[in-house]
Amino acid sequence: MASKVPIPLAAMNRRLLALSPETRPSAFTIMTWNTLAQVLVKRELFPYCTKGELKFKTRLHRLFDEVRHYRPSILCLQEVDRENWSTRWGPFLTELNYQWRYYGARDKRHGCCVAWRATDWHCLDYRRVDLDRTQVVANYEPAEANVAQVVALVRRTDLSTPLVTTTTPGAEPEDPDHPNAFTSDVAWRPDRSVPVGARALVVSNCHLYWHPQGVFTRLVQGLAVRQAVAEVNAALGDRLPVVMAGDFNTLPDDPLYAVLHGHPLTPEITATLLTSIAQDPRLRTLQFDPERQRYLCFPTTPGPDGQPELPAAPLLPVDRQRDLVAALWATTACTPPVTSAYRHYRRLDPAHYVPLDPAERGEAVDIQYFYNEGTWSGEPRFSVYTEFCGLLDYLFVGSPAPVRDQGSGLRVQALLSLPPESRLLPAIPNLIFGSDHLSLMAVLDFDSNLAP
Repeated sequence: MASKVPIPLAAMNRRLLALSPETRPSAFTIMTWNTLAQVLVKRELFPYCTKGELKFKTRLHRLFDEVRHYRPSILCLQEVDRENWSTRWGPFLTELNYQWRYYGARDKRHGCCVAWRATDWHCLDYRRVDLDRTQVVANYEPAEANVAQVVALVRRTDLSTPLVTTTTPGAEPEDPDHPNAFTSDVAWRPDRSVPVGARALVVSNCHLYWHPQGVFTRLVQGLAVRQAVAEVNAALGDRLPVVMAGDFNTLPDDPLYAVLHGHPLTPEITATLLTSIAQDPRLRTLQFDPERQRYLCFPTTPGPDGQPELPAAPLLPVDRQRDLVAALWATTACTPPVTSAYRHYRRLDPAHYVPLDPAERGEAVDIQYFYNEGTWSGEPRFSVYTEFCGLLDYLFVGSPAPVRDQGSGLRVQALLSLPPESRLLPAIPNLIFGSDHLSLMAVLDFDSNLAP
C-alpha cells in the first residue's frame, strides 16, 4: 500500500489498526480528505499559522506526499482548487495511474474529486449531483449550492473482457457547458450492467454546507446524496454495497448522522431541526407553495444597504415545519442504513481519547473541543484540528437490504489511525500537515450477505 519514497512527516505515527484478524488480498483502501482549498485560506482564519505554512506550493507538496504514500485504491477529495486542477492535481493523479472525475458548483472556485486506481476498478456509472433546487427531497427544494459525486465501480479482475481506458495527461472538460466539470477519460460511457458474481460498489463523495447554523440544510443535503446513491444503485440492480464519503460538516450527535444510521425521529431531533430553521437566516423565507406542492425558500429583495431583506422569523408555521421534518425523515424508510467505518475507533486506539495536558498544549491557540463521549458512540474525537476541534469527515458503509441476499456486503478490516494530538500542535495546517482536516482511510473487503 505504501510507496517506496520516504515516509512523509504527516504519515509518521499513523498506522493501520486491524478490526479483523486477517486481511485478504482482495481488500482495498478508500480515503476521504478535505484538502483545504487555497481560495478559502485567509490569515484571520488561521492566526496560529505563519505565512509560509499557508503558502499554496508548500501545502500542495505536503498533500501530494501523503496521497503518494498511501495511494488508496479509491480516493475522495473535497475543497480542491479549480484553478490548479488542470495543471497540478489532475496531472498528479494521472501520474499515479488514477482515473478521476472533478466537479464543483458553478459559483465556487473549488470542488470535489473522486478517483480510483485504473488497475483496480472500472467505472460503470457516474453522476454529478447539485445539492440545490435541481434536487427534490420529500417535497422540499434545497437552496444551497453544494455538490456531490456518485460513482459505481467494479473490480477489473471480475470483468470477462479486458477494458481499455484512455487517460489525458492533464484534464479535459467533461461538459463544455459546465466550467467546473473535468474528467480523465473523455471517451468513457456508462455501462450499467454488473457481471454476475462481480465485486462492485457505489461510492459517493460530498462536501456539505459549512455554516454552524445549517443543521437543517445539511440534513436535506445528506438525504439528497443518499437519494442519488439509491438511484444509481437501482439502475444497477439495487444490490451493491455503498460507501458515502466526504466532509459532511456534521458532528456525530447531529440529526444527519442519526438519519443515515436509520435511527428513529425523536422529539429531541425534531427540536434541534426546528431550532436550526429558526436560527438560519437563509430559511426565513421558507414557505409551502400550494401550486407546486413544494416547500421552498422564496427569493428575497435587497434592502437599502444592499443586503437581502429578511423576515424576523421563519414564515412557515411551526406545525408545517414539523410536517416537513417528518417527511424528510421518512425518505430513508426504503433505503438500508449506513454505519460509520470509524465507529469502533475507541477500542482500537484508547490513547486517542486521553486529553492532552494543558501545559503541553500551551495557550497559543484557544481550541474548542466538541467531543461528547456519551453520544459519539466510539467515533474519534476529531478529524479537524483548528480553533474548532471535532469530527466532521466520515466513511459511511452500507450493505444491500437483507432481503436481497444475492448482494454483497462490505466488511471494515482496518482503519488508519489518527496522529497523536501532540503532533498537531499548535493546530493545523502547519509544517507537517497540509490541511486543516486529517485524512481518514479504511481497509474494506467484500463479503457475501455481510453487514459492515
